[in-house]
Amino acid sequence: MKTVIVMFAKAPVPGAVKTRLGASIGDDWSARFHRAFLADLTDTISQTGFDCVLCYAGDREHPGFAPCSSAGFSFLEQPAGDLGTRLTTITQNMFKTYDRVIIIGSDSPTLGLQHFLQTDELLSTHDVVIGPSFDGGYYLIGLNQDGFSKEQGFQIFEDINWSSEEVLKQTLDSCLREHQRCELLGFWYDVDTVIDLNFLRTHLRHLFSENLSVCRATRMLFEEFDHTAK
Repeated sequence: MKTVIVMFAKAPVPGAVKTRLGASIGDDWSARFHRAFLADLTDTISQTGFDCVLCYAGDREHPGFAPCSSAGFSFLEQPAGDLGTRLTTITQNMFKTYDRVIIIGSDSPTLGLQHFLQTDELLSTHDVVIGPSFDGGYYLIGLNQDGFSKEQGFQIFEDINWSSEEVLKQTLDSCLREHQRCELLGFWYDVDTVIDLNFLRTHLRHLFSENLSVCRATRMLFEEFDHTAK
């Protein structure tokens, strides 16, 4: 079975990414955190042994994407349409080559290697694996090609109120209607607001006590950010 990890990400341009966070700490800082998250997630998923794809929006040559290039990621521009349409198009594209597709965004820098390895293992016996987030959405979704017929299509991405608290519920309802075998990972968190950023700072202190290499780019940026704020 061939597995691919697809990371959706925008080029880290101030004012174009993490705008809710930028409203509290400034657009330049929020873009820099976005860039650090990209670097740390790239480091993590490149250790899985799976093929990795950056599904990018914006300037392909932006320096913020350099870690993905160095790690040997394939680059694929995000197609047009809303998020559901983009997810459908990318998944269809990936299923031409791969049996299992794991999709993430770039808002959860502390995701660990175990999240991806567990997802791949669960996809051996399930059609869909979802990593639920505390805000009512999900930080990861894995799909097994065997669970999606051409006739059935990708209704799992249709009629979803994206960026709402209903995303997870509506996705699970779709799996139930389509009789797809679905499993959930443990809850995790996105970093979208300054409250999330403060939680991330605390979480990283705990993670660093157990793993000195965890989220190196984000930890280094926090040091600069906190020093500047004093």
